[in-house]
This record gives sequence, C-alpha cells and structure tokens, in this order.
Amino acid sequence: MPWIPAQGRNDRRCFCLKMFKFIIQRAIKQDENLKERYLLQIQSNQQLKNDWQHIKNTLDRVPLGASRNASDVQEIERWNCAHDNIDQRTDEERRKTKGVIYSLEDWGNMVEFWYSVRNNLFHGTKDPESERDQFAVEYGYRTLRELVELFIEEI
Repeated sequence: MPWIPAQGRNDRRCFCLKMFKFIIQRAIKQDENLKERYLLQIQSNQQLKNDWQHIKNTLDRVPLGASRNASDVQEIERWNCAHDNIDQRTDEERRKTKGVIYSLEDWGNMVEFWYSVRNNLFHGTKDPESERDQFAVEYGYRTLRELVELFIEEI
C-alpha cells in the first residue's frame, strides 16, 4: 500500500498521520486563532488553495459518506455543526448537505474532513484499491501537513 506510510517510517507523512490522533480533535473547530491562521495560509499558499478547491469540487460531486459503507455515514454526523453538542445545531445546519466543503473558509467541515479520514484510515475502512479512498488520504495529508506546520511554528 504505497499511499499509507510504513510503520515506523521517519518522514513527514508518517508524522502527520500519527499526529491525526492527537491534533484533530473536534475542539480545534472552536479555536478562532488557529482557524484564522490556517485560512490565511490557504489564501497565501496557492498549492494549498488548489488542494482545498479540488477537495471541495470532488465532494460537491459525491459527498463524503455517500459510499458503500454504512459506518462512513455515521462519521459525518458532526459536519455543519459549529457547536460542542450536536443537539445545538441550528435549523440551517441541519438542512445543509453533510460531507461537503461549502467554501475555502469552511473551517468546521475542513476539520471534519480530516477527522473522517483519520478515523477511517486508523480503523480500517480505507481500501488502497479505491480511487476515492486514495484521494481522501492523499488530500487529507496534503492539507493537514500545513496545519502541522502551524503547530510546529508555535513550539
């Protein structure tokens, strides 16, 4: 599986994938400073902007969760939810399609994209033969790498 780094491999990809568990907690959805810094990074880094636009376009065609696995649908229950408690969603949030990125400023759903990829990757519902799964892992890595860089800058 060339798109999943080998256990113990010492490179940035492996680091990013291991860090998914620790840094992609839904609490970062509420971190306004991090949100602002990352969204500025999207605007100033053309490759990152292109990557998110590609994710958005892909999910516009087939939302995350529109798949063969019923468990994937549960993974997206917090999409369009800017609150700690899912029961606090507004009517507008409830009506929106889940599993899509609405704009290049849709921080909450960007976090949910990473969280979904992380959960599926580490809990074994990604298929290395699936083009869609390859897309999710590759673009999860490419976009998360920039977030990790922001964390490293703070250290």
